[in-house]
Amino acid sequence: MLNGMNTARVFTFSDILEERLSAPARVAFAALGLFVVLAPAVELGSGLWPLSLASPLLLVIITVGASIGLPMFAAAIADVGTRWTFEPHALRIEFLAVAFARGHRLYRAQGATVEIVHDENAPVAAAHRLCVRDARGHRWFSPPFRTHAEAEAYRARVAAHLAAR
Repeated sequence: MLNGMNTARVFTFSDILEERLSAPARVAFAALGLFVVLAPAVELGSGLWPLSLASPLLLVIITVGASIGLPMFAAAIADVGTRWTFEPHALRIEFLAVAFARGHRLYRAQGATVEIVHDENAPVAAAHRLCVRDARGHRWFSPPFRTHAEAEAYRARVAAHLAAR
């Protein structure tokens, strides 16, 4: 209370909560991935043929570069992310990627529960997440929230939405 006025913060959320890899991070992953693949191939590729005693070692170095760089490039072009959407009496959680997106619908009648977890490995600005569990024990984590109060407000909204009939 400040001068007789209630100063409690009211959090408002859209029906869609989404977390994706940022565009600068995607560009960095793509560029670095291509560099890690192409640099050894270009620099060492001429040593592969004609075959010599060093050819197997050079092939191992090029293969290691490709095994590191290709997944980085794939992560950049896949546009990986998570989306939480409110549907009638359900919470839809989607894992977004170009070729292998999948989604789950969770209902309170199926035993879905919601709790707040503190992510010890996250930066301080994004340490609070929601954890939704179904009856089979599967867990899904929300995009991060800046404060515990913001996470609590969204948890209350998810719980109320799942309980609505």
